[in-house]
Amino acid sequence: MKRPDIRLGLRLQIALLGMGGVLLLGLVYMIGLSRQEALQEKPDAGARLRSAIVAIHGDLGSARQVETEFLLKRRESLIGKRETLVARIAEQLKQVEQAVAELPADAPLKRAEAIRAGLNLYMTRFQNVAAAQRTLGLTEKDGVQGSLREAVHAVEKRLFSFDEPRLSVLMLMMRRHEKDFILRGEDKYVDELRDRVREFKPALTASALSQEVKTELGTLIGSYEARFMAYAAGASTLKEEADDLASIFGRLDPLVAEVETAVEQEDAAMQAEIAATRSHTTLAMWAIIAATVLCAGALSL
Repeated sequence: MKRPDIRLGLRLQIALLGMGGVLLLGLVYMIGLSRQEALQEKPDAGARLRSAIVAIHGDLGSARQVETEFLLKRRESLIGKRETLVARIAEQLKQVEQAVAELPADAPLKRAEAIRAGLNLYMTRFQNVAAAQRTLGLTEKDGVQGSLREAVHAVEKRLFSFDEPRLSVLMLMMRRHEKDFILRGEDKYVDELRDRVREFKPALTASALSQEVKTELGTLIGSYEARFMAYAAGASTLKEEADDLASIFGRLDPLVAEVETAVEQEDAAMQAEIAATRSHTTLAMWAIIAATVLCAGALSL
């Protein structure tokens, strides 16, 4: 007569065990889910940070390409194109700086805070390059180069109207040195042109030309030499500024790459932690299921 009561009690125990197991499973699942959601906030922020730093790195490379093109083609429009790229970098950098502001001082991502100073210097130096190129001339008719062109055409037009082979040869040699300097930028061509000018003066004095013409040609050659020296000085300034710009880029680009690598490593670490949390939660749930089944089996014996 008591066996039904025993069976009823056993069923109740198994039912309670099952309910407890389900509740425990739910609790473990919710804890694991909460933990994963908390961890996921960091990868989401990290993804935004990575997107920003990758964009910065890409735009920085594009800016360098535009600079190189500007120095080769000397087009005014390229200055505006480069300014647009750098302005976009500066804006994207704000997002990066905000993301790393609260990190410990020794965190690898803190290196991102050094980018701003390098970027400001990079912007200023290109402005110097652009100003130096404008002074020199964006075309052969502009700036100092335009003045040089006018001076050489004036002296050639006047000189070649006379039959003075020695003076003409010296003039042609000066033009060759001038073109070599413009093409190669080597200082030796400046010295060689000035040597030809020094040779030209006594040759002019010894020529059969009238004193009036000699004076005129002497003035024209002096103007040509002065304008060439101004061009050489401007070209030297441009080269120094361009070399300095390249040096600044050479320091800034690796810094951005370093931060990009740190962001990728941080993101990989977060993804690994999320995967580990998910794995631990799954194992805990399987353990609860196994324990519940074993206990239920033991009670039914």
